[in-house]
Amino acid sequence: VIAGDLNASAQGPSVVPHAVNVRSAAALGLVSVFHHVDRVEHGSESAMTLRWMGPGGIERRYHCDFVFASEQLCNEATRVEVGDWGEWIESGRSDYVPVVAEFEV
Repeated sequence: VIAGDLNASAQGPSVVPHAVNVRSAAALGLVSVFHHVDRVEHGSESAMTLRWMGPGGIERRYHCDFVFASEQLCNEATRVEVGDWGEWIESGRSDYVPVVAEFEV
């Protein structure tokens, strides 16, 4: 399992670094648990994990936090979710929302 903020997403200016991250994970036999379980393509996420304030104070949202695991382990996932935006972002607690994955092995 590899998990964390990869500082790249399929949205916005970091599409190429994100594609490199996904290919590197795949070379290790790993896939994104969130994308595998929810059956969503990278870049089509409705749940974002980062609020970025761009030039002019324009808010941008990206999905750049991941849990990568083997497909076999992903098939054992009992839960994968992106944390609550209000609890993490709007409260001022963080500018990121965590991705949590649980497995039954």
